[in-house]
Amino acid sequence: MRDAKFYYNDYNVMEAFHVYNSGEAAANEAFDLTNNPARQEERLERYGRFRSVSVGDIVNVDGVEYLCDSFGWSQI
Repeated sequence: MRDAKFYYNDYNVMEAFHVYNSGEAAANEAFDLTNNPARQEERLERYGRFRSVSVGDIVNVDGVEYLCDSFGWSQI
C-alpha cells in the first residue's frame, strides 16, 4: 500500500490517503477516486469531502511528484 499526497495552491498538502498502485497509476487512482461519481461512497470513506484532483494539481507518490495535465500526468 502506498501513500498518495494531494497538493493544492502553494503546494500545501490537502490530504493523504492509501492507494495500491505505484507511480503514475497511483496518480490516476487519486484522480479517479476524487472525480468518479460511481465511487462517491468509497471517496467519502477513504478521502472525506476534500476537493477533487484537477488540472494543475500535484500528486506525490512515494516522493515522486506528478502534475495533473489537461490529459494525463507530467512527472516533475
